[in-house]
Amino acid sequence: MHCFNHPDKPAIGICKSCSKGLCPDCATDLDYGLACKNKHEESVKNINLIISKNARIFRTARKSTLIGPAFLLFMGMVFLGSGLFATEWIQWIPVLLGSGFTVFSFVTFFNGRAMWGSKKPKKHHHERDE
Repeated sequence: MHCFNHPDKPAIGICKSCSKGLCPDCATDLDYGLACKNKHEESVKNINLIISKNARIFRTARKSTLIGPAFLLFMGMVFLGSGLFATEWIQWIPVLLGSGFTVFSFVTFFNGRAMWGSKKPKKHHHERDE
């Protein structure tokens, strides 16, 4: 592959923004990607920022998969408890709501486990340790 701007020079990589081949004179190294010098540096910085933020969000979301199911289970227990200790015919409304919340908490928990799996995601070369 040759440089887009200098066809006589070999390319050292491609611009992360426009995907054109770049020689050392045309490339700016931004740690996790090359950019066309004086043209796409800002765009590649933004791309790198988006990738690193998405990686952080992914790690955070994985850690918080128990919050939703725990809340649903708590609400299910509140409704079930209030319905089971009521003495009127209306007691069945909280029992039904509690049962629904409880079942949905387990569905949400196991759906989250299936989505995230049991293994931690691998770090990619573009992710930095914080």
